[in-house]
This record gives sequence, C-alpha cells and structure tokens, in this order.
Amino acid sequence: MERPPSFVSCSLVPRDQQSSSSGSISLLASSHKGTLFLCSSSGVLSLVGHSPSLDQVFRWQPHEASLVQLVQHRNVLCTVGDDASGVPILKLWNLDKSDKDTGIPLLIRSFTIQVKNKVFPVTALAATDAFSQIAVGLENGVVLLARGDLANATRASSHFGVLFEAESRVAALGFGGARLFAATAAAVFAFDTALDAAAASKEIKLDAVGADPRCAIVTPPGDPCAAMVVARTDGIYFYDCNGRGACFMIDGEKTLIQWFKKYLVVVSRPPAHQRRQGHGNTATSSLLASVSAISNNHQRRSSSEFDDDDDEFDHLQKLGTILTIYDLRCKLIAFQGSFEGLSGSGSGAARVGGGILSVATEWDELFVLTADQKIYRLEEKDMSTKLELLYSKNMYTLALSLISSPPNSVLPYPTTSSKPKNPDDSQSSISILSPTTPSNRPALDPESKSHKNEIHKRYADHLYNNSEFSQAMTQYLHTIGHLEPSYVIRKYLDAQRIHLLVTYLQRLHNNNNNHASKNHPNLATPDHTTLLINCYTKLNASSELDAFLRREDVVFDVDTAIRVCRSAGFYTHALYLADRFGVHEWYLHVMVEDLGRYEETVGYIMGLAPREMEACLRRYGHVLVREMVGAMVDVLVVLCTTERRVGDEEDSSTNSLVLGAAGGGGGGGGVGGGEEDDSMSSSAVLKHGMGGMVLMGSNKKRQNAAVGDDGGGGKDVIKEEETTRVPFAEDFIHLFVDMDEWCVVFLERVIEIRWGIAFDGKLPGGGGGSTKKEVIVMDEGDEASLNVICNTLLEMYLSLSRSSSGEVEGEERVDGGDVDKTMELRRLKALRLLQHPKTKYDMQHALILCQIHKYQPGVMCLYEKMHMYKEIVEHYMSNDEYTFVLESCLKFGTHDPSLWKITLSYFAERSTSSTTGSESGETELSFLLTEIDKRNLMSPLQVLQILSQHPATVTIGMIKPYLLAKINAEKKQAAENARLIASFQQETKHMRTLIHDLKTKPVVFQNSKCSLCAELLDLPSVHFLCKHSYHARCVSNNNGNAVNDAAGAVDAKDVEKECPICAPEHKIVENLAKAQLEHGGRHDVFLKKLESRKEDRFAVVAEYFGKDLFSAKRL
Repeated sequence: MERPPSFVSCSLVPRDQQSSSSGSISLLASSHKGTLFLCSSSGVLSLVGHSPSLDQVFRWQPHEASLVQLVQHRNVLCTVGDDASGVPILKLWNLDKSDKDTGIPLLIRSFTIQVKNKVFPVTALAATDAFSQIAVGLENGVVLLARGDLANATRASSHFGVLFEAESRVAALGFGGARLFAATAAAVFAFDTALDAAAASKEIKLDAVGADPRCAIVTPPGDPCAAMVVARTDGIYFYDCNGRGACFMIDGEKTLIQWFKKYLVVVSRPPAHQRRQGHGNTATSSLLASVSAISNNHQRRSSSEFDDDDDEFDHLQKLGTILTIYDLRCKLIAFQGSFEGLSGSGSGAARVGGGILSVATEWDELFVLTADQKIYRLEEKDMSTKLELLYSKNMYTLALSLISSPPNSVLPYPTTSSKPKNPDDSQSSISILSPTTPSNRPALDPESKSHKNEIHKRYADHLYNNSEFSQAMTQYLHTIGHLEPSYVIRKYLDAQRIHLLVTYLQRLHNNNNNHASKNHPNLATPDHTTLLINCYTKLNASSELDAFLRREDVVFDVDTAIRVCRSAGFYTHALYLADRFGVHEWYLHVMVEDLGRYEETVGYIMGLAPREMEACLRRYGHVLVREMVGAMVDVLVVLCTTERRVGDEEDSSTNSLVLGAAGGGGGGGGVGGGEEDDSMSSSAVLKHGMGGMVLMGSNKKRQNAAVGDDGGGGKDVIKEEETTRVPFAEDFIHLFVDMDEWCVVFLERVIEIRWGIAFDGKLPGGGGGSTKKEVIVMDEGDEASLNVICNTLLEMYLSLSRSSSGEVEGEERVDGGDVDKTMELRRLKALRLLQHPKTKYDMQHALILCQIHKYQPGVMCLYEKMHMYKEIVEHYMSNDEYTFVLESCLKFGTHDPSLWKITLSYFAERSTSSTTGSESGETELSFLLTEIDKRNLMSPLQVLQILSQHPATVTIGMIKPYLLAKINAEKKQAAENARLIASFQQETKHMRTLIHDLKTKPVVFQNSKCSLCAELLDLPSVHFLCKHSYHARCVSNNNGNAVNDAAGAVDAKDVEKECPICAPEHKIVENLAKAQLEHGGRHDVFLKKLESRKEDRFAVVAEYFGKDLFSAKRL
C-alpha cells in the first residue's frame, strides 16, 4: 500500500459534553438520518446532533439490563438487549413517533430470541432496508431469520425461524442484494433469502476459514459488487456468491472494521514487539504521534486509575489502538493513527487504559470512541487539498489513481495490465499512466477531468525537468484536447527529440474525430499538419508518411498536407492525397506544374463530374489546350454537351477516360485543312465512355428515367431523375487564345450536338432566308449562350477568311486553290449562320462585323432581317444593279412604299445616262410608272414633282403615256362623279317635295285590304303616311290578341305607332346614324381607317366630312 500524506484530519470532541450519569459509553452507532447513537454500558441510548460538541437530543433505555446490538434503517431502530431475567429481546422502535405516556420513541413490536426454549447470547444482527427480513446470530452458531413486514405493527406478527446451525459462534451477519452473508468463527456462508424457507436454508459455503468478532462486514449499500469483507491477521478478503474474490495483503491483528464513505476503516493492535517496547518509541510514525499528542493535550489520566482494577486493564489490552483508513481502490493509506493513552513523557512514559471501543460514520465524518471515553472526529480533506499534498511529494502516479478511482465501488477497476514491479516509485511505472480503460467505466465529471488533466501536465513537466523525455511525452499525450499543443511542441523542437514530437503530432491528429463530433474545433490545425509532415520529411520517413496519409481514422487538413508534400518533393504522396480526397485542383497542380504529364491529366479530367471538370479547366485549361489541343477539344465538347444525373456525380471519378491525341493532339499546331479535318469530328468523343454523362438532345432536354423493382409485386417504378447544369461553351473560349481555328472547331461541335445546328449541309427548308423558322424551346441561359457562340463564330469566320486572304496576297501562292476554297467555305458558313432559323445573335453586332470585313452577302441578309429595305435598295443603287433595284422594290415595296419614290428618283436621274443605254432606261422608267399607277402609290402631281427635278434626263415623251392614262382616268372619274351628283340632287329634290306635300296637303288612303293579312279592311283600321293600311288588331302591341271592349273598339295605346313594313328599314338607317355619331369622337377608329386605306386616305377624310362627323356640335 502507498503511504501518502494524510487525507483525513483528526480532532477531539470536547469532554464536557460527553459525560453521562448512566455509565460509560460503550458503543457508537450511525442512524444515517442526521443523528448519532451513544450507547452506555448500562443500556442507555442517547441521540446526539451534528455540532462541534455533539449536543444530546434525548435519551432513553430500550432494554432493562443491557444493550447489545442496534440497527437503523430510515425511521425504524432495531435494538437487541437483555431484560431483567437475562433473556435477549429484539425491539423495533419508530423514531418519528413517541409514546404518549413515557415520551420515548414508539415501540412497534418486540421478539424474544430463543432457540428451543434455550437462551444464547446474541452475537450478530442484520436487517434489510425495509425491515422485510431480520437475521440474528447467536453464540451457539444458530442463525435466526424473520420475514414479513416487520416494521408494520398492524400486520400479523412474524416469528424467528432457524435458518442455519453452525458449529461455532456467529461473528457477523449482513444483507447484500438478495443474499444474506454469515461469518462464523470457522467459515463464511451465503444464503439466498429471496427464496422460500426451505431453499433459503441451503447454505453456500464460501470459505472454510471464519472471522473474529467485529472483523466482518458487508460492502456498503449501492456498491455494484455485493460481498462480505473479512479481516484476518494476514489480509482483507472479499467474498461474493461465487466464493473468494479480491484479496489485500494487510498484515496485523485486526479487532474491528467499518466503512467510512468508500474507505475501509481497520482497527488493529500494534505488533508484539511494539507492545513490549511501549508505544513511545521511535517506531511510531509521525501520524501516530500526532494523534497521541491530541489525546494527551486534551485530557490526561493518571496511571493509578487502571492499577486499581487489573481485570479491566487486561480487557482493555485486547482492544485495537491503531486506526488505519484504507482506500482499496487506489491501494493507499488515507490515514493512520494511534489512539492509545500515554502518561508522562519521553521514553519512560507509562501506558494507561486505551484502545478503540467503537467507530461510527455520520454526516460524512468518522467518529472514534476510545476506552478512555474520548470521541474523536475524523474528516476527509477535499480533493484539491489531497492533490496538493501529492503534488508536494511528486506522487503523480498515486494522484492519477486517486482521481480515476471508481466513484460507487470500494474495489478498483478490473484491469488486464500487469502490475508495476515497483509501485512505490512514482516515476518508474509508465504503464499506470496509460491503462486500458474499459468501455463500461462511468465518465468522469468535469471537475475530475480538470484535475486529471492537471495531474498529467504536472507529471509530464516533472519528468521533462528530470530529462526523462520519453516518459514525459507519454504523459503529455494524455493532455491532448485540454493543454495547448504549442506548450508541448516548443519543448520538443530540438532535432534530437523530433521522433517524440512526431508521436505527439500523430496523436493530435488522431483525436480530431472525437472532438469534431462535439462541436469543438479540430485539435490539429493546418500548422500542426505542416509540422508533422515536415518532421517526416526531415527524418526521411517515407514509409511512415505513407502510412500516416493512408490511415482512415486520421483527420487532417488535406490542402496543407498536399502543399507540404509538394514543397518537399513527395509528389507521389501528394497525388495520392488529391486522388483519395477528390481534391482535383491539387491533382492538376502536381500533374501539370510539377510532373508535366499532360496526357494523363486529360484522361483524368474526362473522368470527373461536369461541375468538377469545369472548375479544373478554368484553372489549367489554357496550359492543356496549348499542349494537347486536339484532346482538349474533345474534353470541352463532352463537358459542354452532356448532362449528368445527380446520382452519378459521386461515381464519376471511377470512370476515368484516357483520350489519345485526337485531332492533332500536339502542341497547338495548324489545323491542316480547317473544318474538314476528320480528326476533329465528334466521333472522337462519342467512341469513349463519359463518366456517367449522357448526351443532350439536339432540340430539347431529355428526361432520364430509372427503372427499378419496387421490392413487392415486381412492378417497374419509373422515376424522373434530376440532371446537373451543363456548362456553357462561352466560359471556355478564352482557353483558345491565338488558336482561332481550334476555337471554331470547338464551337461548331458544341452548337451541332447541343442545339442541332450545322453549317455544312443545306439549311432547313431549302436554305433560303425566307424559310419558316423552327420553334426551339430554350431557357434564358441556353438562349444567352447560343447568342454568344453565334456572335463569336461569325466574327471568327469573317476574321479567318480575311486573314487567309491577306496571307494569300502577301505570300507566294503555292496551293492557292485550297486557300481560296477554305476562305470561301468560311464565308459561306458565315452566311448560313446568319440565315439559319435556329441561330440567335446580336444583329447590330453582326451587321458591324459584316461591314468591317466587307462581307456584302451578310450585310444584305441582315438588312432584310432588320427590315432595313431602304438600305438594301440604296446598296443596289450604289452598284448600279438596276435589276436588283427593281426586284427589291417589288419584294419590299408593300412593306415600305417609300422605296418606289426613291427608285423613281434614281431612274429619273439615270434614264439617259444608264450604262445600258437610253432605251433601257426609258423602259425601266416606264415600268416604274406603270407599277406606281397600278398600285396607286403616288398621285400624278407627286410623280411630276419628282421627275421635274431631273429635266436633263427626263423628257415629256418619256412620261406622255403615263400622263395621258392618268388624264383619261381622271376624266372618267369626274364624269362618273358628275353623274352621281346629278342623281343625288334629283333624289334629294323629290324627297323634299314629298315632305312638303305631307306637311301641307291631305293624304287619301285608298287601300281596301290590310297590308299584313291581305283581308278586306274593316273598322277599326290604321293608316300610315307611307300608304300602308292595317287592321287595328293586326298592328296591336299584343300581336293580334288585343281585347275589344263592349263596343268592339281597341284601345289606342295597344296599337303600334310605326308601320310594320317600313319600320325595319327606318331602324337600319337610324342605327347607322347613331353609330356614326358614336364613332365621330373616337380618334383611334379614324386613325385605324387611315392606316388600312393607305392608297386613298383622302377618301376617308371626305367620308367623315360627308357624314358631318367633323361638325363642332358633334365633337
């Protein structure tokens, strides 16, 4: 056992409060409810409270003669004593209630302890917590057991039955769990009292060696291992239901054992040679002397008091005088002291009556009763004080054992590690500092953890200061996560200790997993990773570095690790890390910048997911394009024309593709034939796998469906899978700097695969600009991307064709036909791009490009698309292309009539100066005048005004046929208008005369028949001024159902006031007039009519004047 500084303080309870008129104190007992029992030799039981002097609460005498044993659980006290006749009696007392007559605690019930009407002294007593079982041991070896609700006075009375009969006296009894342990002078037994009486009487013999009185006790309540502890001269033994268990070799003659918290209190007698020499010699430890000094300073007795009674002195000599408190968990002595009284001083001090009568635990304090009637109070020091004591003695191993001891057991944790050879040496055993911790150990509380970390730190510093660097590192490893790593790292930066620093840094990285899961920051920072890998490189430990990087349980900063490996030249390790953790950017750094393995890099990129591929190409695409342009074109085409299912993103790295140097493959040389080079075809990409990617549809997005088994009825379950965003080609155009030919190849293949647009064959619908445009459903991103690609392609087509032309002019033409063919093909593609119904581009930008590069077919195509018809005609006029001028007028004249006016002025100017001759010019002018007349585009006056501006080129003879035709037409129109006017005037005059006659002259009605029913008229009848006559019943409001009165007359209000025959015509005229009045104030209707009748707008104005719609009263 380790013997550290004392963990328990000792003090003497003041004497004036201990005296008792009822006799000397012979027994201390714990109530575990805040009171302590003091039992006198005459059987008086006193209850004292928690105070410095143990003030008495009250007292009474439970038994008439003496008190032998007592046990309390909760509020029930069990006592065993003798009555006046000497018969043992067991009594149960309720401490919470008192007797009304005597005022003492209420007696619940009592039992007479007899065996076959014979009386034997009681030597042991035990009871369960609820007093459901009480066991009594007798001097003759009989164990009695009573069952039932013994503490309830209302229940039927139970009786004691014989459980077991031993051959020797019963030394101790105790309940542990569901078993009763019994120790006799000759053996140790266990009984399963939870069974019935017959089965419970079957004892389990645990050992053939017994125990002395008061030297056996069961483990404290709540201990995970219920056992009986037996103290013998050679050691302390534990017995559970399986037999002998733990054993502690503690020599000495024991007289009493008791529990104090989780400590075992052992009272023993000093060895025989110390008893013979007296207790005052130097063999006594300082702790023993200190306890003796406390006794002598408070009270001294004269040795003559014991000389008067030799028998009493002999009895006291059998008592133990040395009290030792053992911590069996840590295998240390927490306290040891002597309680034997001394008289005098020096080596001749005489012995007085001493020894320990009883010990008891209450209020987390230990009370010791000595034979000289003194009570000592022992208190455990707090954990911080105990640790400081151990720190002062450099007993760090013991401190670790103390802080790690099990909190709810009196035994140490089971361990498979071997016991150190020299446990007393606090510095010799490293195995104690890193024991194998079972998984079922309870976790330490935060305060204990803090103490433990501090112990490891102090112990490590102590070892380091003693130059034991390896052992110190073992302790520093325990502080990871609690001690700042820089504190340890600074101590081991020396080159001679770098291998120990590697060990610490490795453990630091290993603990990253545990702390990251608890929302704590990673213990190993990028600086620590850098330092560890640098240590490996300094030690040239390639295998160790490889093992460290390949461990699955190590978490570290991958970027830092790769960076350090690169800087140290460990490129293989850097590549492994980049490939393992999917850090594709670092993989490309090493492959491209350090190793220059471009072909493998291209194959690696082809196996990545589109998102990762895009990120890698943005960083190193320009280098790879410069070195392997052909293969990179294939990679970029696959990237920009394929869709990836979301579920396949993670599996892409397993589908790596290695492309050959397709399309020239090399270092960015000439295209060699331009767009007709077979090596640049898309088949070079399609023949390879694409890492889980699928080709996009040409006109629409594909919906990919996964077909699987539902696991039940075998039906196919089709689910639509999401696809990732496909990168846009314009994001990679910058990679083809100074490689316009390859950029054209790349963009052509992308636009063909992604949108189905090709410029090599015929255009859809015949290739003309007037083809009907196909409807393509695209989102905003696709539309913007197609716009940029088309603009770029158009610019490159025109610039490349111009540069080719310049090269031809500036160099000797070796194979001029091929160059001309290439230039013409590019210009043709540019025109097809402008005319294609699926392409999208900025027309203003395209027009500027075509004008800069003087590409007239493109300019004319854009003019037409932008409805710039005037510019088209002016272009043909500037080139004197008369036929195209006329064709343009015929084609676009309906959209812009002003073209005829411009063309007329143009031909009027060139009618006689035309290169085709005067006759041809007159023919073209006549054709124009005929078309203008036919389409009624201009009035003759406008034509004459235009022609009069060119008197030198236009003669009267040229326009004579036109003028004559117009004059004749005007004459015919005037004659027709005069005829209509005369007709309208005659009709108006007739109507006025009729109205005058109706107003001034009588009207004679001569109709004899009804105009509706054609029957003869009879009275009553109705006549209208329009000469129509009707029966009154025919024109009534009731449609002929009018009711006549007694005289046969029809009510006048039921007769229609309008002629049924003429009324519809009048209604039509009235509605027309009303509609004209309503539309008279609507300017939008008027303007719409003007726009719809462009050939004769004046007629619209005249119509409105004729209908009197412009009158002020109307407006």
